[in-house]
Amino acid sequence: MTGVVIEFDADGVLSRLNGLNLRLLNLTSIMQAVGEVVRASADLAFTEGRDPYGAPWEPLSPVTIANRRQRSNVPLRDTGVLANSISVAAGRDSVSVGTNLEYAPTHQFGAAQGQYGTTLRGGPIPWGDVPARPFLPLNGLPPDDELDVLDAVRDGLEEALGA
Repeated sequence: MTGVVIEFDADGVLSRLNGLNLRLLNLTSIMQAVGEVVRASADLAFTEGRDPYGAPWEPLSPVTIANRRQRSNVPLRDTGVLANSISVAAGRDSVSVGTNLEYAPTHQFGAAQGQYGTTLRGGPIPWGDVPARPFLPLNGLPPDDELDVLDAVRDGLEEALGA
């Protein structure tokens, strides 16, 4: 009787699988890439004066334009502080994209005249209605961003796999 003996040293394969497992348990680089897609979407919103889904922002009122430093009629671009405040914080299995500016929610969601109370002199805060001008995609990603996120995840997994 003739036999064939195949010997297999699993140590190398197990070592490689363990290394892969460790890389896949920490997805920080993939989460960072996903966050950068969302930040780029916000950047485009500020540049184009529209929400992440393509709807144009409400124009500024004549009173607001008159009170702006440069008399610009471009919403949310007077100083650039809000646009430049968008940050990405990636972790091993999550990512946050946003801003810590206290006035950001007013622009993202809008606010009614007097919604925040009154000044010491009794004037409403805000002094007039502020229409929502969303700059972060809070209702799911726009289709183009979904594709970019899938590309980022694929690239990150290929890197982790060493492909």
